[in-house]
Amino acid sequence: MRANRMMLMNARTISMATLTLLCSTSAIAKVASSPEARAAATEAAMTDDERVSLTNGVLPLPAFPGMKIPDEAVVGSDYVPGVP
Repeated sequence: MRANRMMLMNARTISMATLTLLCSTSAIAKVASSPEARAAATEAAMTDDERVSLTNGVLPLPAFPGMKIPDEAVVGSDYVPGVP
């Protein structure tokens, strides 16, 4: 009888610890994965040159001989290279 009682108490303790851990990691994950938080962190890490580069795109059309079109660009649609 005493052994069953101890097993039940251990199972409850483990269940509560697991539940607490899952809830706390879930809350942390929600904060860390918030789109607003990720965007703010990305923008804060960017330089002014990187911010400006995102506002200036090119129209990749082979209009001039020897014109280099980026490999990732789709001909005829605007192209803005990503920030490395």
